[in-house]
Amino acid sequence: MNFLLSLVFLLLLNATANAQQPVDSVSQDIPNPDSILRIINLNPYFTLHVDSTLSYRLEINKEEDKFYWYLKNSLAGLRLNKDNGLLTFKAEKSFFISGKLKYDTEYKIKIGVQSLTNASEKIDTGFTIVFYNTEVIPSRVKPTLTGTQIIQEGITSVL
Repeated sequence: MNFLLSLVFLLLLNATANAQQPVDSVSQDIPNPDSILRIINLNPYFTLHVDSTLSYRLEINKEEDKFYWYLKNSLAGLRLNKDNGLLTFKAEKSFFISGKLKYDTEYKIKIGVQSLTNASEKIDTGFTIVFYNTEVIPSRVKPTLTGTQIIQEGITSVL
């Protein structure tokens, strides 16, 4: 009898030890270290009003502390933080008055991100910035008349 009791006890102990553990149904996005480097939130087109600011944080699919960001070409006032990929821009009117920037012109900006440990692991891409203005710009054309014009009161046509 003791033998049967011991056998049943061992079988129950073995069955509970081999029971399947419950799996959490919430999946976690863990970046695959073997995947190719990508900028995951790049907006390819920005439209900015004059006197506005832009602050846009670029993200990659790998650990950001092992990479640095760089600008290949830039506009006056455009900055990219090399450590965290924060793109900032302050569109001041002085840039437009001096002629450094123009309204309704597409400026193509090229950026990149590269690994600090492996120089071949890098990506270069770009985006476009366009500036617009809502102010009414007074015309510099002065209306003039050539020759003699006779206008009579009450008549709507010009002779």
